[in-house]
Amino acid sequence: MDKFDMILNIGCGAKDSRGDVRIDISRGTNASLIADIRHLPFRENVFSIIICQHVLEHLQEDDAYGVRDQTVAIDEMYRVLKASGVCHIVVPWGWEACAFDHKRIWPPSIWRIMLDRRGFRKIEIRGRGSIFDFQNGFLDYIFHRLPLLKPLT
Repeated sequence: MDKFDMILNIGCGAKDSRGDVRIDISRGTNASLIADIRHLPFRENVFSIIICQHVLEHLQEDDAYGVRDQTVAIDEMYRVLKASGVCHIVVPWGWEACAFDHKRIWPPSIWRIMLDRRGFRKIEIRGRGSIFDFQNGFLDYIFHRLPLLKPLT
């Protein structure tokens, strides 16, 4: 990194002070700018590093598969990232994915496809597996993919 490299921290929250520019959608955070990841107020190719930790899983679902808001956010990160830049994305997987405020959790294979289709290269996915990974994926399939299932009354 040289002195001209800029770091964007998306969803910095109240405690994270990393980055030259820190954005969050909520007031009362450590953000230097209140902004929405789906509409980043920056020109193209500005940032050398983007940090986006535990943000994408909180985006609302706009279509039947829940991908529109997440893909728009990924497109925006790609747009403001320099060609030689690094985008560090963290999303929960396994047991930690079950938080009540998470709107959509995808398995690593889907994240890889989504990032690749949007132009990201050298995608590296690391994870912490758990014995619950299969169950979480299965429950996601049952509750989000099979709209014909209705509650028993």
